[in-house]
Amino acid sequence: RRQRQMCIRDSLEQAALAMGKATTKTATAASEALGYMALAGWNVDQSISALEPVLRLSEATQMDLARCSDLTTDSMSALGLSVDELGEYLDICTAANNNANTTAGALMEAFIGCGGAAKTVGADMIDMATALGVLANNGTKGTEAGTALNSMLVRMSSKDVAINAMKELGVSVFDTSGEFIGLNNVLVQLSDAMSNLTTEQQTAYMSSIAGTNYYTEMSYLLNSCLLYTSDAAD
Repeated sequence: RRQRQMCIRDSLEQAALAMGKATTKTATAASEALGYMALAGWNVDQSISALEPVLRLSEATQMDLARCSDLTTDSMSALGLSVDELGEYLDICTAANNNANTTAGALMEAFIGCGGAAKTVGADMIDMATALGVLANNGTKGTEAGTALNSMLVRMSSKDVAINAMKELGVSVFDTSGEFIGLNNVLVQLSDAMSNLTTEQQTAYMSSIAGTNYYTEMSYLLNSCLLYTSDAAD
């Protein structure tokens, strides 16, 4: 057992040293990043394979490496993503960093806040990233954005007052098989259903659906829902 532990330690040290030479980050910083991956339950092989992509994101976004590793593992855990999905996930975070008024770090903070609800209903990750980008462009970012989107998802999928309001509009977040139809589809249908209503009626429906604390954020999403496509975060 001791020999195995020494082999694991040597493998991690060699990986950290190699990345210290190949990137702008130090071996010490790389070692700290590996530590956060271990805390997240990633095994040695997973951590070593993930190290360079996380390092590259840290370089590209000017984010502290330890924080980058910590946010990556926490947000992926919240979303229920596996290590095999790391590459796609980091691509989405980088795209948001480059194309929306937010940072990869702030997006990950938001995902930590809304990842549980997204995972529960089966929301598409790109839809979620696009929605969080829209909120960021309107001044709602990071943890605040995650809390807002989490509340909206929970209400639309489980709260009677929201479900009944949407039913009046002819909208449901679930199809006939009980599967989530997608955040994009929900928003497009709500936008269409409310397009001919008065401002007073629209506000009342948004308040019932999103709650009085977040109906403004819902208005941002509805106003921008035509931007939601499957490749919006590319």
